[in-house]
Amino acid sequence: MSVRWYRRCLRLLPRSFRQEAGAEMEAVFRDASRSARRRGLRAYALFAISLLVDLCITVIGEWWRVLTGGTLRCGGRSAESLTAYTPHGPSQRGERLMDTFVQNLRYAMRTLRRNPGFTAIAVITLGIGIGANTAVFSIVDAVLLRPLPYAAPDRLVSVKNRWEGETRGMVSPDEFFDYREQVGAFEAVGAYGFGMMNLTGDGEPERVRNGFVTSDVLPLLSEPHVGRVFTAEEQRPFSDLVVLSYGLWQRRFGGSPDVIGRELQADGQTLRVIGVMPAGFRLPEDFATGEMTDLYVPFGIQPRTVPNRDSRFVRAVARLEPGVEPARAAEELRALAASFTDDYPDAYPADMRFSATAVPLGEDVLGPTRPALLVLLGAVGFVLLIACANLSNLLLARVETRQREFAVRAALGAGRGRLARQVLTETVLLGLGGGGLGILVAFWGTRLFIPLAPDDFPRIDAVTVDLRVLAFALGMSLVTALAIGLVALFRVSYDRAYDVLRQEGRGATADRRGGSVRGVLVVVELAFALVLLVGAGLLVRSFARLMAVDPGYRTENILTVDLSLPPAEYESDESVRAFYSNVRRRVAALPGAVESGAVARLPLASEAGDLGFQIEGRPELDDERSPNADGQVITPGYLFALGITLVRGRGITERDDTRSPGVVVINQTMAERYWPGEDPIGQRIRLGPEPGVATIVGIVRDVRQGSLAVESRPEMYLPHQQFHFVGGDGSAERDMTVVLRTAGEPAPLTSAVRREISTLDPNLPLGEFRTMEQVVETSTARSRLLTWLVAVFSTLALLLAAVGIYGLISYTVGQRTREIGIRIALGARPRDGARLVIRQSIRIVALGIGIGIACAFALTRFLESLLYEVSPTDPSTIAGVSAALLAVALLAAWLPARRAARTDPIHALRAE
Repeated sequence: MSVRWYRRCLRLLPRSFRQEAGAEMEAVFRDASRSARRRGLRAYALFAISLLVDLCITVIGEWWRVLTGGTLRCGGRSAESLTAYTPHGPSQRGERLMDTFVQNLRYAMRTLRRNPGFTAIAVITLGIGIGANTAVFSIVDAVLLRPLPYAAPDRLVSVKNRWEGETRGMVSPDEFFDYREQVGAFEAVGAYGFGMMNLTGDGEPERVRNGFVTSDVLPLLSEPHVGRVFTAEEQRPFSDLVVLSYGLWQRRFGGSPDVIGRELQADGQTLRVIGVMPAGFRLPEDFATGEMTDLYVPFGIQPRTVPNRDSRFVRAVARLEPGVEPARAAEELRALAASFTDDYPDAYPADMRFSATAVPLGEDVLGPTRPALLVLLGAVGFVLLIACANLSNLLLARVETRQREFAVRAALGAGRGRLARQVLTETVLLGLGGGGLGILVAFWGTRLFIPLAPDDFPRIDAVTVDLRVLAFALGMSLVTALAIGLVALFRVSYDRAYDVLRQEGRGATADRRGGSVRGVLVVVELAFALVLLVGAGLLVRSFARLMAVDPGYRTENILTVDLSLPPAEYESDESVRAFYSNVRRRVAALPGAVESGAVARLPLASEAGDLGFQIEGRPELDDERSPNADGQVITPGYLFALGITLVRGRGITERDDTRSPGVVVINQTMAERYWPGEDPIGQRIRLGPEPGVATIVGIVRDVRQGSLAVESRPEMYLPHQQFHFVGGDGSAERDMTVVLRTAGEPAPLTSAVRREISTLDPNLPLGEFRTMEQVVETSTARSRLLTWLVAVFSTLALLLAAVGIYGLISYTVGQRTREIGIRIALGARPRDGARLVIRQSIRIVALGIGIGIACAFALTRFLESLLYEVSPTDPSTIAGVSAALLAVALLAAWLPARRAARTDPIHALRAE
């Protein structure tokens, strides 16, 4: 603890006070610190604690004096301390100041030790409130406050297309090259995409996620840990170069430094390692999905090699020129995108409303998580405020029971500053104790949260209780303790010794000013509790409605597994199609299996790709949107295996192969949008160049593809055997999810399915086996976790509010025991005393609920983006929560009211 540190702390004091006493306080600190060091480690630790407490009290006292113009001075430069220290030198003043610190600290410790119940309740209450806030802050700090681990992250933006009033994440290769060459605000632009690869050779076969990256992506994000990254000349299709992630380098090569030049077998192709990315490096999309990319290979896209500008499958990231704001880049992108309508009218019709924009990378990656975390932070903040109000009420009651002690000390010469210092010392000690317990709660809370967090929760691995979080906990402990102490300080400061000492007996009626302060605090508790309960009620109703959504398919008795066929071993489309046909037949023949199929994009686990099409026999659409739909590639049996209902026509069968005319099955939304009032079965659509024509043969129910909360879009199902009708390069879909419908519980069939697939290809790594119920649970994990946490915090707030109303009414009954006894002695019925207490409770509870409802109307609108089919001002939720809070509050008030009804007047008067 240096003089420089102490000098920085003194900057918290008012300027006038620093000019008057700053130099002397530094001298006192220097002498006292030197004296404490000479006395040993224990004395120095006691000195440090005392100094911290006294410094906090000094700051409060001096700012109180400046803001109110009063004479209260609680710090080391109070009027009485200046008078006492003036005749002495710096060394003597330091020793006296140290003695005063130690006296206050020891007296506060003795006082708290004599009241273990009060001390334990205060420390536990603060510990829970501070710990919950610290735990949530550690999450918010890791996810939102810390910059992304990239070079100059504030200059990175995501480049996104926009059309039909919606922002889309991906761009076409032609659009990417236009943005890279024609937007002057960009210093560099890179594109990337994702796939899956099977690693074989050394070690066990492993299925890993690979990233296709252009030569600009890795350099603009980070420098490699070992080796180098790709050059522009090496960006070509079917390159044999690869860059490893740090994690794959460690587990596959043991972190060997001579990994550069080593070979790796991926999808039957030999790749040569040229570099390793640093630990913790991820592509931007990895943060949003929670997945980890292990291999980086060159993206083989070249300018103008893909003639279809509708084929948008790459993500673009850019670094801005120094000094350029994202708004300028967005404006340039909008202007360039607007020119596409004139240059390429077929690809960008006017009614498409095509545009492009630039979004700061941190906002794009972490933005979807921000509302939930801010709601969570607000919830724990309300819990802490309720805890502070509760503890303030408890401390007020305790201070009022010590008024005679304070009066005697004041009569013996103790000034208001000395009394205030003593009260604040006690509250700061309670705050530090609560902060210490809170840190333990935060450690436990973060360890509990990390396993509960969904897999796609961004940066969850960075959540930790580090020095920043500890500093937050310490600051919150001191601020909370001083805020509570100021409430008690208000009561100590305004009580006169003469007024207290002249009171006779112990049964005076309740002090009106103290009662009104306690009543206000309870009203605040109730209002905050109602806001939290309304928020929890809205989230619970929203989640219940979300889980009640009919996804359009079965979720029970469904087993899924992801497969990816390597091109080196399955060179021809026929071999790919034959493999999935064989898998389907063998798996469907297992005992206990009902039906089996495969799909390219499993619902709720991925999003289907957008495909443009033309309806044969129709002119170009003027008043409608440009025809497009989500495309799904499926095998026969998939629709029945997943339980997707056929509305009309037929599904995909074994007859729909490469020798048959192209067919397609569409969903109800697509039928109603593009063939309103007509029967689309038999209609022909063109999906691409010849021979990309398919006939609609069936209509199925809508399904929720990307999320249960998102309405179904137009969707078409294409036969896996006829995938070339999409109009691409004619290659069959290699990455598929096998879906097995079982007669009973699907988990026991996992080993049998694994055995059947291994029989066909023993070297093929299998993805994770999941039931469809697990897929649904994963897709709703964020909503479930937020709802659960807010419900827990709101329940805690309700309990604290109930304790607060109970404490207030119980204390009031205790203070009014003499009054109630006299009333009963004069003829009042016992239940009249209970009615008196209940009436007081109803007034307080009604006021708290009224204020809470007004606050709820103002604050719950921030939940709107997190709710599904529930209004943020839903009247039934607000009414139900208000009734529940009223019932709990009245139950808490009924116990002391019953005690009031049983008051014995003789006993009450005898106590006087």
